Amino acid sequence: MGPHVVSLLNNGLSVVLDFAANTVTQRNWMRTLVSASSASHQLHVLDVSDEVCLRRLRERNATGEHPFVVTDDQFHQFTKYFEVPGPSEGFNIVKHGN
Repeated sequence: MGPHVVSLLNNGLSVVLDFAANTVTQRNWMRTLVSASSASHQLHVLDVSDEVCLRRLRERNATGEHPFVVTDDQFHQFTKYFEVPGPSEGFNIVKHGN
């Protein structure tokens, strides 16, 4: 997948990656794509509290429109591994708040 993405970027196409990027290790792969291409990039980060995320998750669950219902416990299992992206990772970070 990586070489294909780099090829697309180097041919002037925009690419949106909706991959897990919760840890430094996961983001390192994305960083290699940026480094291997001549493209500019942005890493979008949702910067809101767990309470806001849980409220939004519960609202999504209540609609019944999403095929996967996430419990509060599952949310906490995933988020305990989250590492906030830092400047040393070399991304152009765009934060989104409430």
